[in-house]
Formats: sequence, C-alpha cells, structure tokens
Amino acid sequence: MGYSAIQTMLDPNARVILNGVSRNDAEAKLTGVFVPCIITVVGFWLCLSKGKSLTNLHKARESFWSIFHSK
Repeated sequence: MGYSAIQTMLDPNARVILNGVSRNDAEAKLTGVFVPCIITVVGFWLCLSKGKSLTNLHKARESFWSIFHSK
C-alpha cells in the first residue's frame, strides 16, 4: 500500500478516492501515504514492546474509560 501511495503522490495527474470523492490534491494523496506508515509504525512498536508496557497501557486505557463508565 505504501509504495503505490508514494507513486500516486509523485504523479500530478493521479486521482485518489477519499470518502467517495475523486480528488487529485496533495492533501488527499498525503492521507494515502501516511495511513500505511502509521499502521506500520504502530505494528512494529507492538511487536517489539514488552508485556509490562502493554499491561501499563491497558491500565491507563481502563482508568481513562472508567471516567465515562463510572467503574
């Protein structure tokens, strides 16, 4: 996904469909480049993280949502 998005970004005539609208502006093309990059970085971080850091992340998430669910 990332390689084809970079090719699309460099082609001035390429069109990107974003939310059902065909666009060829740089903002729409950057969305197609950044989404795979962000997903790759998060996945790589999750692969390298230790169990303790994931446990701390889960505890922080639970304490945040407890505000709304009054646990």
